[in-house]
This record gives sequence, structure tokens and C-alpha cells, in this order.
Amino acid sequence: MPAMTAIRLSPQATLLVRSRLVPRRLTSVDIRKLNRLTAAEVRALISIGRKVGRGSRVRGFFIFRMSRPSNSERLRQKLDLLTTPARAASRALWTHPRFSELFPEYLFALHCSTRASVPLMQAARARAARTARVDPAAARLALYLTAHIPEERNHDQWLLDDLETLGVPRSEVLERVPPPSVAALVGSQYYWVLHHHPVALLGYIAVLEGYPPSAAEVERVIARTELPRSAFRTLLEHADLDRTHRDRFFRTLDRLPLTHEQSALVVVSGFWTLLRHLGRECRLGGPAQLQIVCVRGDGLGGPPGQHRHPGLLP
Repeated sequence: MPAMTAIRLSPQATLLVRSRLVPRRLTSVDIRKLNRLTAAEVRALISIGRKVGRGSRVRGFFIFRMSRPSNSERLRQKLDLLTTPARAASRALWTHPRFSELFPEYLFALHCSTRASVPLMQAARARAARTARVDPAAARLALYLTAHIPEERNHDQWLLDDLETLGVPRSEVLERVPPPSVAALVGSQYYWVLHHHPVALLGYIAVLEGYPPSAAEVERVIARTELPRSAFRTLLEHADLDRTHRDRFFRTLDRLPLTHEQSALVVVSGFWTLLRHLGRECRLGGPAQLQIVCVRGDGLGGPPGQHRHPGLLP
């Protein structure tokens, strides 16, 4: 896996830290906020800070506190550790010289996990509803899933239509045994939902809907491959739908009163889902070095996986 690039403070933001007007322990979100300040704004803050702190017994004065990262910010910070290799693997697949041959297999894997989405959310909603009276996070999760489940219905049928456009009969798709990697991905969510806590599903959803492709990205793939545009219906629909769903999902996540343990579970679930995504792209079209990244990153072993999301396009 490539080395992580540290986010550096701008010269202006460094002045604030040295002036002890902000805490020295800063998150990446804090640093990005500080780096957006202009030199004039920093000079004004230092001037105000000196005036307010004059005569104080303490040597430094925090003119403002950095905001605590929200649930969605913390989750995205963690997932960002894997998005770079995941995007590289996706790019290798979507620019593969034999992409036209690989695309039906990609849609098949997508269908296998998509058909499990609604039943999985229904199981999580039922489990959350049973503990809603004593668990505020479970109560809000049940409400979110009740609204979201109807939005995800019949998307597996869209994929069957896409595959038929490519000459793959619906009966052939439905009779074919789903790959173990999809069972591992979806099965892990069932385990966490039924045997630990249903908030685990939020990490799964964050990856599925948190990185949607743009319509322009899909259109570029269509133009390059000259495959039927109708075979990309699901990807094009999700280019718009998932952006709306993503924004609503992150707003919901930020309102959830997650405990430390629940927050950690969401992160673990998201990591696992993103690792399976990375595995799928490596398996279908990634070069050897990406396959090595995948194997090293997936410490739980097993064959590389697939999941339904069409995102993380180059």
C-alpha cells in the first residue's frame, strides 16, 4: 500500500499554532479548516488573541476551540486510508483493454450483492426495532432504514435488464451460483447485525453510497467501450441517486448518538466493505501490484471479493 501523505499546516496556520491561539493537537479536518484562512484573517486573529489574553496568568490563550469531528467526518477520515488504492484498482478495471469482456462479469457480481440489499436492511431494521426503547442509536437507525428500504427495491431487476442488453439471459444469472466472496461480504453484515449490533450496517452503506460515480465518468466509459448505453442504466441511475442518498445518510449518521463501541463497529464494517471492493477490482482487472495490495490489505484471508456499488470509478 502506498505511503500516506501527511496534511501539512499552511504558513498562516502555523503562525496560529505558534501563537498558542489554537490547540497543538489537531485533526486532519481541523488542519484543512485552518489552511483555508487567509493571511489577513490570521493576522486579525493573532491581534485579537493578544488583546484578549493580555494580563492573563496563562502564557497562551485559545481564541477558539476546534470543533469535534462529527460521526460522518470520523468515518470518512478512516475510510480515506483505503480510498487511494481502491480508486487505483477501480481505474485499472475500468480502463482495462478487455473491459468489454469483463463488464458482464462485473454486473453479475453487482447483481449478486444488490439482490441481498433489501433483505439485509430489513433484518437490521427488525433487530434495531427490538432494542429501540433502550437504545437511542437503534431507534434512529430503524427510522432511517424504514425510509431507505423502499428506495432500494428492484435495483437487482435493473441489473438483470442491463445484463440482458449484453446478451446474458435472466435465467442464466439467477441459476448461477453466487461467488463465495459476495457471501462473505453480505454474510459478515448479517453476523454483525444479528449477533452484535445493527449499526454495523452503517459502515457497509457508507461505502456503497458514499463514493458514487458521476454521470460524466460513466459516459466516458460508454464512449470508450462503445457498449450499449442501455447496459449502463444501473450505473447511470446510481450516479444521481447515490449522491442524494449519500448526503441523507451522512446527515442521519451525524444525528446518531453512537457510543464509542458502536462507532468503532461502524468503522470496522466500513473497512471490511472497502477491502472487499478493493479485492473485487483486483480480481476482475487489476495488475499484479494491485493484487498484492489487495492480499496484504485483507488480513482476514479468503478470495478477493465483490460488492454491489458502482462507485470509485476513476
